[in-house]
Formats: sequence, C-alpha cells, structure tokens
Amino acid sequence: MSKVEPIRDKKQIDALKKYLLGWNLQYYCLINFMINVPLRVSDVLSLKWKDVYDYKKRTFNDHIVVKEKKTGKLNTLVLNDMAVKGLKMYLNSLNLNEEDEYIFKSREGISKPLTRQRVSQIIKSSCAAVGIKENVNCHTMRKSMGYHLWNNGISPAVIMEIYNHSNLTVSKRYFGVNQLDKDNALKNIKL
Repeated sequence: MSKVEPIRDKKQIDALKKYLLGWNLQYYCLINFMINVPLRVSDVLSLKWKDVYDYKKRTFNDHIVVKEKKTGKLNTLVLNDMAVKGLKMYLNSLNLNEEDEYIFKSREGISKPLTRQRVSQIIKSSCAAVGIKENVNCHTMRKSMGYHLWNNGISPAVIMEIYNHSNLTVSKRYFGVNQLDKDNALKNIKL
C-alpha cells in the first residue's frame, strides 16, 4: 500500500469543497467534516446526530466526545465553525426527527452509515475531478488537518494531543513535510 498524502494547498481544499457542494450536499458535509475534525473515517461514520446536535436546545454542541475504534481511547474535539457550517447546511436539508440516525447515512438499508469503501470512492473521484494528483484516500482528510496545523505554527505536542497519538513519531507522519517545506524553511531563515 502506498503512502497517502495530505492536501497541502488550501485552494485545492476550497476547490474540492466547492465541487462537492455542487454534486451532493451529504458528501460535501462529510468531506468538510473530515477535514475540520481530524477523526479516523471509522469514527466519523459511527457518528449520529445526537453526537453533534442538542435537540432540546436546538444548537450544535461545542465539542464531540468519541471513543476511538482503533485505540479505544476517548478523544474530545471542538466542532469548529467550518464543521458546524457544513452540518447546519446538511441538517437544514433533511426532514430529520430522529436523533439516533447516522449523520452520514447510506441509501442502502435503514439506519446504516456510508461504508469506508464508498467514502474512499467519493474522495478519490472528487479529488481527481478538481485536479488533485497526490495519492489520496480516507486518511488524506485527517492528514490534511495535521499538515495545516503544523504549517500554521501549532506545536507538534498539541497536534499529538489532538490526534490522540502516543508518541511524536506517529504525529510527524501527519505533518506531511516534503522537500519543498524543507527548502522554504531553510531559504527563509537569515542568520
């Protein structure tokens, strides 16, 4: 299996989201959510509306708490403005009365989430449609957030905590540092 890359260019992320918004609102919301809330796809697909939305207050939660399927560890992550914006658009398009419904529901069968395979197809075809040539799959969205956090000066220790990684070596894979990043770092320092 070859290494998947983050989407390094914010313009490509914007083009991807614009493309998805014109294609399918659920897919837009899914990819927008995956880029803005760095969970593994298995954890995203297990989310139900009650995990992100308080039906009594009619507001979105500030945070989500997820017991990660892979590690079994709890992770509390903020729902940033971009994630909430996509969720609001999607929720407003639905005639939803059941808070126990999966957010990213499959058309096949009642109360089934999308599959990882379907999400991978959506990501690969959408990225190809907007000219993203890197090797991509479901993990690309999670890695993209890690790259942009690191690129915006967020401490690797904080990123490690966000991703619930047990060591920095694992987190460094999410930074997606390539030769251009190294070149720019050295070119821009004047000692």
